[in-house]
Order: sequence, then structure tokens, then C-alpha cells
Amino acid sequence: MRRATLLLDDTIYERAKELSQKKGKTLKEVLNDLLRFALQAFPKEKASKLDLPLHKKNGPLPGVDIADRNSLYDLLDEER
Repeated sequence: MRRATLLLDDTIYERAKELSQKKGKTLKEVLNDLLRFALQAFPKEKASKLDLPLHKKNGPLPGVDIADRNSLYDLLDEER
């Protein structure tokens, strides 16, 4: 578990504190529950897959320098 310092509005703090007392939970537990619930509205995005054109032997195409980012971008733009 990570430690973090949060600056909460007074009204948010008071509501969370009331909720923790009603539920018999610690403030930390209540805030974690609330944040977990709120974060469900923002699902994780899947990493996009970048398909690079490869040579038959699973290496770069002849004349392609994979260390040259700009050349790779140019090559990908040509294929569209």
C-alpha cells in the first residue's frame, strides 16, 4: 500500500469522517472505497498495438533502421 498526502475540502473530509463513523470503518478504508468506486467510471485503456512491417526472417525490412524513429514513422505513413 502506498502512502499519499491529500488536501481535502473541509466538506469532503467531514462527510467522509461521518461515513467512516456510521460504517464503523477507518477514514482510510472509507476513502479507499470511495476512490475505488469513482475510478470504475474510468476503465483502463488497453495499450495500442503497433504492427511494424517485418522481413520474412522476423527482422526489419531491408534498408530500415529501427533505431531511427523518424524513418519508421515515414515508413508507417507510406503504408496508410
